[in-house]
Amino acid sequence: MDLFRDLVVIDDDGKAHPVPIIWGTQERAVAAVIQNNVRKDETLVVDRIRLPIMAISATDYSIDPARYTYHKAVHYLRDLTGKPSFTASERYEKDTVFGVTRGIPLNIGYTMYAWTMQVEDMNQILEQIVNKFSPIAYIKIRGILWEVTVKLDSIANNLETQPGESALRVVKFQFGMTAETYVGQPIVKNKAVLKTKVDFVNSLNEAEITEVIKRLEESVKGLS
Repeated sequence: MDLFRDLVVIDDDGKAHPVPIIWGTQERAVAAVIQNNVRKDETLVVDRIRLPIMAISATDYSIDPARYTYHKAVHYLRDLTGKPSFTASERYEKDTVFGVTRGIPLNIGYTMYAWTMQVEDMNQILEQIVNKFSPIAYIKIRGILWEVTVKLDSIANNLETQPGESALRVVKFQFGMTAETYVGQPIVKNKAVLKTKVDFVNSLNEAEITEVIKRLEESVKGLS
């Protein structure tokens, strides 16, 4: 919805009118408009529906194996120095690090409807929508660290060359879109390596190897 909140229609006087957008199916959108457009004289008479208006809803969900990333590929949110930035101090300073994975790839299909009274108004809306996709749009979703791409899959309309004169024509367009997003996985928690100690053995003498192991064990006890 945030991607299309800034759409406007300019009238003959050059004044810009925001195009409202409602979350829901087209039936819910029409119901919402009618409920807010009933006369105040208790006759329950509905005035003319205020157009233009748009409605959007999620209509399809599917897993996308082509975008799957190994779930052990952890991103530790490193800073400019290359060190993990999301840390905690449990026993020693920054001895615990946290990371995230890309998540499970999920494609969400959206259907958006737009209604206007004039073809010229719909042309303005169509131009603004198409300009958001070049060829894809980007959105941010809470909890997802990566930008989510949105593709415009289809455009359909109810335009007729001879609509007739018996009824007032309402111009309706339908837009099909797919958002390639992710389902977040639990945060990964690991212990950090704060210090390393290396000792070299120049021979295979058992006594020397035993001595080195003993020194390493003593140094570890100092950290436990």
